[in-house]
Order: sequence, then C-alpha cells, then structure tokens
Amino acid sequence: MVGLGRLQEFLDDAPLVSLALVGDDGASGLTALMSHGVRGLGTAADLVGGAADQVAERVEPLTDRRIVGWPARQVGQVAGLIGEASADLGDLTDELDALVDVVARFGVRLGRVGHAMDRTGRRSARRRPGGSPA
Repeated sequence: MVGLGRLQEFLDDAPLVSLALVGDDGASGLTALMSHGVRGLGTAADLVGGAADQVAERVEPLTDRRIVGWPARQVGQVAGLIGEASADLGDLTDELDALVDVVARFGVRLGRVGHAMDRTGRRSARRRPGGSPA
C-alpha cells in the first residue's frame, strides 16, 4: 500500500511528469515525439502499400504467359502479402495514435492535479503558524 508520503512525492512530481509528457504548451514533449513517429510509420505503411499495389498491377498481365506466368503469380502473391502487412501497419498507427492521445490527455490532467495540489499546499501553509507546510 502506498503511504501518504509516497502520494505526496507523486503529487510533487506531477507537474514535472506533465511537462515531460506534453510540454509547457500542452502539445509538445514526449507525446509530440510519439505523434511524429506514428505519422512517420503511417506514411511508410502507405508508401509500402502503394508500391505493393503497383507491383501487383504490373505483374497481373504476365500471369497468363507461358514462361513468366508462374513467377509473375508468385510475385503477385508476395505483393498481396506486403499489401496486407501494410494495411496492418496502418491499423497499428491508428491504435498508436489513439494511445498518444490518451497519454497527452493524462499529461494535461496530471499537470492540472499537480498545480491544484501546489496551490492547495500554499494556501494550507499560509494558514499554519509560521506559514510553512507540515
């Protein structure tokens, strides 16, 4: 069980963790880096999927030819598999993008909690004799 001292340590660190996650503007920090990586992965998936489609289109007319038909069919099948993998990567980027959004919202809310606790602590300290927190 977490003691009150550990909770206070967590709350003391909340603004710093929030800053690391979302930056001081709420849109930078680790989440911005993650979002940039997710966009890059999505772009790569789209490019690979497009290339696989082009390969499949180019070999399709050759599949009925006697000498090159079998290799063309094999290349077409591989292109189809690459296209499926690209679609899976696209799905993964959607999931990662949703995760980045959750982490960003958590970071913003964590910052609010930390700042609220800081204000509450300062008000409480002003009420105590000597003006220092307990």
